[in-house]
Amino acid sequence: MNIPNIHDKIIRHHASDNEAYKRGLLYNLNHRVRHFEFDNNKLVINAVVRGSEDYDVSIYFDDDGDIEDYECTCPAYYNQFGACKHIVAVMKMAQSELLKYKYYNFDNSKKLHSDTLEDIFAFFESFLDENPKTKSILR
Repeated sequence: MNIPNIHDKIIRHHASDNEAYKRGLLYNLNHRVRHFEFDNNKLVINAVVRGSEDYDVSIYFDDDGDIEDYECTCPAYYNQFGACKHIVAVMKMAQSELLKYKYYNFDNSKKLHSDTLEDIFAFFESFLDENPKTKSILR
């Protein structure tokens, strides 16, 4: 299997709406994602997200590393189309964990590839777009 393909455009695409996306970002930033595990054999991420209570989230991947399906035990998941805020939070955690994996586990004898640098820049651009206060401080 390829490394799971999770970036902001994909997360936004799967989010049920803009509110679920924004709240999922906040849940991730507020460390509400717990027990995050990626099972490479089953191609699934499992996590628990602390909301009004704890909710179990699973995200399933195909052999190409693309999101195939997801589920959450919260009531909103069953009443809307797309990813709820808990799933978005886990996707954001996965994005962050995959960046750590990708950038800390590369062969030190090799230079970073240009696509890796593009991913890093895209990540920071997206982060700054979502955090205008931080963006204004850095200017």
